[in-house]
Amino acid sequence: MLWLTIERIKMEPFKQSDETLTALKTIKKNDKILAQYISNELDIKEIFPTKKESNLAFSKLTEIIIGQQLSGSAADTIYSRFKNTFNLEHNFNAENLMSLSQLQIRNCGIANSKAKFILALRDKIILENDFFDELENYSDTLLELELTKLKGIGKWTAQIFMMSHYGRLDIFPETDGTLVKAINLMNYNDKNLISISDKWRPYRSIASRIIWNSYDLGLIK
Repeated sequence: MLWLTIERIKMEPFKQSDETLTALKTIKKNDKILAQYISNELDIKEIFPTKKESNLAFSKLTEIIIGQQLSGSAADTIYSRFKNTFNLEHNFNAENLMSLSQLQIRNCGIANSKAKFILALRDKIILENDFFDELENYSDTLLELELTKLKGIGKWTAQIFMMSHYGRLDIFPETDGTLVKAINLMNYNDKNLISISDKWRPYRSIASRIIWNSYDLGLIK
C-alpha cells in the first residue's frame, strides 16, 4: 500500500451525538490500547460528527483540495489567503468563483493542478446545484465512489470530506500521514492498519479522531 505523506486537513470540530457513550464503550471494549487514550484529557466535543449544512459542502471540499499534501498550518494560510483575496469569507459558493481564472487561483499560492481541480468542481456544481444533497443518503461505499469520480478527488480527499461534511461515523482514512504515524507509535503487535481499524467498527471515524486528538495533545509520541 502506498501511504501518502500528508497531514490531517483542518476539520470543523466534531460534536457529541446520542451515540457518544455507545461509541466510546465499543472502542474501549474492543481495543485496549486505544482505550488508554480515552481520558479526561481527551476533548470529547472534537471527536463526534454532525452533518454540516449543505451550502457549506463546496467550500469544505475546496478547503480539503487546497490542503492535499500540505501541513495543517500551510493549508490554513493558503486557504485563508484564497478566501480573503476574493472576498469569500461569508459567501463561499461556486457562483462566486465564476469569474476566476486558473492563474488568479495559482497566484494565491495554490498549485496549478489544484487550481484545475477547484475550477472543475466549480463547473460541476454550477451544472448540478444539488449534487452534494443528492449524495446524502448514499452508503459510505457508494458515496466514496461518487466523490472519487470528481477530478482531483482521490480516496483520502473523499474520506476526509465524508467525515467532516457528511458526518459519517465509520470512515478510516488509512492513507493519512498523521494517522499512520500515530498508529505506528502505539503499542500494537498487529502492524496491519486495516485489521487494527476493524476493531473500531462501526465507529472508525471516531477512533481516528481520538488518535488525531491524542497525537495533537502529545499523548502519542
